[in-house]
Order: sequence, then C-alpha cells, then structure tokens
Amino acid sequence: MLDIAIDRKTYPDRAGAPHLALAGLRLEAAPGEFVCVVGPSGCGKSTLLNVVGGLDRDVEGRVRLTGADSAHDIGFMFQEPRLMPWLTVLDNVLLVTDASPTAQRRARELLTAMGLADVLDAYPGRLSGGMQRRVALARAFVIEPKLLLMDEPFVSLDVPTANRLRAMLVEQWQRSGATVLFVTHDLREALALADRICFLSAAPGRVVLELPLALARPRAPDDAAVQALHAELLARHPELLAGLTSEPHEIQDE
Repeated sequence: MLDIAIDRKTYPDRAGAPHLALAGLRLEAAPGEFVCVVGPSGCGKSTLLNVVGGLDRDVEGRVRLTGADSAHDIGFMFQEPRLMPWLTVLDNVLLVTDASPTAQRRARELLTAMGLADVLDAYPGRLSGGMQRRVALARAFVIEPKLLLMDEPFVSLDVPTANRLRAMLVEQWQRSGATVLFVTHDLREALALADRICFLSAAPGRVVLELPLALARPRAPDDAAVQALHAELLARHPELLAGLTSEPHEIQDE
C-alpha cells in the first residue's frame, strides 16, 4: 500500500521567495494499482513524484510504501529518457542493477519484448526518440519495482509512437504487479491507462477529485469509450478541468 500525506511542501521561486507547491494532499494506492495524477501546469505533479520517490525530503508530511525494503524497490521514468550516451542500450538498462547473470537475462528479455533485440550493443545517439523511451521503460522495470513513478514519459512523442509505448507499459505493468503513479496533464492519456485518476487543484496542489475507471482494457486515448468519458467529464466539471482541455504539444518522432 502506498500512503501519501503531504501537509506542506514549499520551495524557493525564481525570486527566492517561498512557493507553496503542495498542501493538504492525501493519496493512497493499493498494491498493483495504476493511478494517474492529472492537473494543470504548475500544480505540483512533478514535485509530488520527487517527494514520493525520496528525491526531495524537505517536506512536512509522510510517504509510506508497505513492503519496500530500499530505494531499489522504486523505479522512475521521466519526461526525458536520461540515457548515458557512452553506454550501450544493454548497459544503460543494467546501470540500475547489480549486473548479475539474472539481471542481464531479465534486461535482455525486456529489451527483446520491446523490439530492441537488434540494438543491444548500439549507443543512444543512434536511436530514435521512441526507441530511447523504450530503453528507459525497460530500465524502469528491470529492477522489478514495487512502485513505479512516471513523470509524463510520453509527452514529446507522436501519437502512434506514444500509443505503442503505452501498450508496452500496460503489458509490463500487468506482468510485474507493480503499483504505478503516473503523472500527466493529458486527460485522455489518463483515461486510457488508469485504474483510478486523482485530479489535483491549482497550486498548492491537493486531490480534489478521484475517479475510479471501469473501462475494459486494452484502451487507447482515441477509443470511443475514452472519448465519450472525456467529453462527459469536461461537461460535468468544466471549472475543475479548465486546465486540461488543450491537447499536448506533439513532436514527431524521428
């Protein structure tokens, strides 16, 4: 069980004044649950992930992950792939492991499942943006995390590439049983992925609406059921979702 209770999180703004990013935020996630956190820009979504992942400990509150023994029980995937350019594809995945024979076997299996068996010895500079994200996704799962934190990992990809990666993510999540906390500003993406969506207010961010989803899997952002629920939510909560109506900027994957 993931139990988050953030009473207050501040950090200095550009002028050095304290900015209240999160306040009174309560969020829970059951083991194996896929939770999307949605909110407008600047509401504290990325700050929340940094606190949950232990990257930022300067916070009033607590984060508890039942059954986690160490930081190795938590996987990350960020907006950028964050691959080491001097390491091969395989070595980038093994970077977060002990590089044991078991870890090497799992890394190869994950990369093969993601269609990257032919580029294990290639360097990131030779890969397209979509391929680099697949490497980052394999690296996130190779440690078999109990909790996977994802910060808008598909935001800069074209629609077909992003949809392919979402399908790969769901497949690996279902196999692993990890709890996923996935941050996005794209409501359709959240509807396509989540078991439950938590909507954050404008800063200071707090959960103002929770939406369990019963839509059948697999689903994609352009599915009819997702589109219908998206329209229903915008009609039912126009003020709450005012910051979520714009489509994310799409950059063509090379």
